[in-house]
Amino acid sequence: MGFNRITEEGGSALAAVLILTALLLMLGGILIGLSLNEHKIVAYREEELSLYYLTEAGIEVGLAALNADYFFTGPLSGVLGGGRFQVEISPLPENRRLVTATGYLNQGSLQLSAIAGCGPLYERALLITRDLEIENLELYGDLHVNRNFRIKGSNQVSGIGGKEGGVSYSREPPIFVDPWGDITIGNQLYTASCQFDDRRMKVVPIPLPNLNFESLGSHGFQDLPPSTGILNNIAALYPGHKRFRVEGDLIIAPGEGETFDFEGLLLVKGDVRISSGLGREVNLNGCLLVKGDIDIDGGINRGGGDNALFLASDGDISIENFESPLVFGGTLYLLTPGKARICSEEEGRLNLRGAIAAGDLALTNCYLIYEPEMPAELRALLPERVTLEEWIRPGEEEKI
Repeated sequence: MGFNRITEEGGSALAAVLILTALLLMLGGILIGLSLNEHKIVAYREEELSLYYLTEAGIEVGLAALNADYFFTGPLSGVLGGGRFQVEISPLPENRRLVTATGYLNQGSLQLSAIAGCGPLYERALLITRDLEIENLELYGDLHVNRNFRIKGSNQVSGIGGKEGGVSYSREPPIFVDPWGDITIGNQLYTASCQFDDRRMKVVPIPLPNLNFESLGSHGFQDLPPSTGILNNIAALYPGHKRFRVEGDLIIAPGEGETFDFEGLLLVKGDVRISSGLGREVNLNGCLLVKGDIDIDGGINRGGGDNALFLASDGDISIENFESPLVFGGTLYLLTPGKARICSEEEGRLNLRGAIAAGDLALTNCYLIYEPEMPAELRALLPERVTLEEWIRPGEEEKI
């Protein structure tokens, strides 16, 4: 009986050992399986992230292409990180673009889509970051004010190209300086007793486009001495040159019966004063970039035509004493972080085509039509002009 008891106890212990061993083997197998699965998950996740960043790089390539040429339609392709991407660009309403990138890595693929739009100077006829004061303005396009907006007289904001014109602001609603002042936006009249709709018109502040003078570099410029009157002999004195630089102040003041003609890029490191009038003409086609102030007395490009002028200053810009109805023939794109003043004291309104972006702006008796199609040589001077507005989920392109 004692022997049988020992045998039974030994058999039970052996069974327990076998069961424990089986459990340990099973647990080890499970742990190894989990470890292998975790490794696969990490590897798959890394590949998934690599595929996403590869495809996102395709979107960035598409935006860079639009920044160089907003009318570019592709297609584009590239190789990166062991994978490749393809990019398609198509136009959308309201002058926007749909950028679609498809990335391929190993056996996987991913598609991303985004809506791109032009920077602020290309979207609004007026972009003012601090203070805007208007009086008897007729505007065809959109306007935005970051801080203070004062209204005098009777004003009208209408759209172009079938789009209703809009007004937006980022701080307090516009105020009517005159009790009888008003502004009509589309078909809606706003007065001191009929205020603006914050829910629809109040948006986040919009920064001015940043014009970097240093990005122009120092090569390729023909240096000109500061002068009290550079007439139409620039082309004759410097044949083949279209980029000129003045290290100081510049005065352009043709004499009686004389004409100043310039086409190209004129960079001035000081202040600029332009004086024209009866029998004296100033015609500019291209870019006038000034580190100081710009003071224009009289009209420019009065002959009309297709001249396009990009007028940019790090200081203030004043345009006065012009003859209505036209101060600038062709189109005008004005950019300054300082103050700009364009005021007609005559009964007739001043006609302008183009866009204005400024820190402070006063517009009186003006008729402004937004002109979005800035010439390529002017667009190249504005960095980051194309922005990514919105990501689109795959398959939702038809809802745009």
